[in-house]
Amino acid sequence: MSTLISHDNHQWPAWAPDWLRQQVESPDCSDGTHPRLRYLAKWLTIYFAEHPGEAHRWLSHAAQSCDRDVPSDEVDRLLIWAESLFGQGHSTSESSLRNASLSRAHADPEEIYSIAWSGPDLAEYRASSPQQLYDSPQRQTVAVLRDWSRYCGDPDPLVCFGADDRFWTRPLSAVKNSLYIHAQIVPSPMRAVRALTQAGTVSEHSKVGTGDRAFLVLEFDFTKTTPKGKPTVWRPLLERCEAEGITALDIQAALLEYLASERPLWMTVFSGGKSLQGWFPCLGEDEEKLRVWFNASARRLGACSSTWCVSQFVRMPDGTRAPNREGRTVRQTIEYCNPSIL
Repeated sequence: MSTLISHDNHQWPAWAPDWLRQQVESPDCSDGTHPRLRYLAKWLTIYFAEHPGEAHRWLSHAAQSCDRDVPSDEVDRLLIWAESLFGQGHSTSESSLRNASLSRAHADPEEIYSIAWSGPDLAEYRASSPQQLYDSPQRQTVAVLRDWSRYCGDPDPLVCFGADDRFWTRPLSAVKNSLYIHAQIVPSPMRAVRALTQAGTVSEHSKVGTGDRAFLVLEFDFTKTTPKGKPTVWRPLLERCEAEGITALDIQAALLEYLASERPLWMTVFSGGKSLQGWFPCLGEDEEKLRVWFNASARRLGACSSTWCVSQFVRMPDGTRAPNREGRTVRQTIEYCNPSIL
């Protein structure tokens, strides 16, 4: 079985069926692109119900391999339709509409460019960190998760970690010294080791099993081309910045510093690939007010919609990214840390 890698370097999970992987990798659009994507939207929604953002990731991947250009709004509408099949009758749920609103939020490339041009580059961003951890010879996973647990008000919280296709929930005290070898973590403590998923199965990673939101993690996915080689909406921005010596990571560093002027930023973690993830504390905050800020500020500057979900996996601080296309493992360094924020 061949390995399927998404445009943002995510691997098709081993537990998902091979027949579905084959359809996502090479969709049969002989009877029409829209009917084929509608079929895939249904099955991706079923299999990835407890993996927020994954159905959108893989349907978008399939859309980029179709015979015609598929607008992002079409992908959004198909997923809303598919989610409604497993909700209340055939009506669109309120949560689906909200998620679609997030995914359709229009980014402002001109404002992003202005912030990138006037903001710090990655080296300057690192240097501005109150606590210098990015070049530490020792992994700092235990230290930052100790601060994480104190902020969450639990001396020994349940932490969900691993990856999209293999994960565990354990007390922090039992696994703290081995967490650095893993790639991903749920940024909020869990309520229980196991809970029911939306599909009715018992799992150690589920929305029901995730506790109250403690952090909103922002990630930016700036790439020039799709897996099919088509230009993305970010290509003009990236080429404009590159002409002035500004890299994609420089852009993200400037954006995170800018957003930190609107609300406190605790930590920034390198994904081990092409993105930075900023951890913004928000324990006890009103969800609707937080959503408004996420949509109006973060999404306007290009932040991904998937991390809005409270149970979404993000990069383990100072963890280890699984082998990439070149077969290398990468340290997910902590580029910025301000412990006084907590």
